[in-house]
Amino acid sequence: MSAAAQRKPVSSQAFAPARELTNTPLAFVSEGPLSVIQHIRHGIAPGAVKTLADKLGMSKEQFVLTIGLPRSTIKARQTSGKPLSLSESERMVRVAKVLLRAIEVLEDASSASQWIKRPNRSLGGNSPLSLLDTEAGYELVMDILGRIEHGVVA
Repeated sequence: MSAAAQRKPVSSQAFAPARELTNTPLAFVSEGPLSVIQHIRHGIAPGAVKTLADKLGMSKEQFVLTIGLPRSTIKARQTSGKPLSLSESERMVRVAKVLLRAIEVLEDASSASQWIKRPNRSLGGNSPLSLLDTEAGYELVMDILGRIEHGVVA
């Protein structure tokens, strides 16, 4: 039996991955879908880029490069204070959701951060983070996390 399958369920009170994003531009991610949609449509604060880069232990530049966002555009948004575009906001939300799910499954923020950045055989040698520029990549990464959670070889 795998280590993930041997883990005992953790109560939601004792372990709340959503706390990782409390008091950040991405705090809304753990709210209901309609709230998330509203935030995406209005554009989230450009500070979300730094928040996620910091949570993943990456430089902002490396994070932006890995998820396929134009560095100059993000820098301009941060300088002007203008919100991220719809597609940029969606990408940030996908990364935040995967981070929270990985923390939930792996039960540790540091392990989740490392897992997201590390190449994965089940993902064709790509890191989960590098696939989050598309919805299809997001779905694949979430599927892999589900497999890990249920002890299926991933």
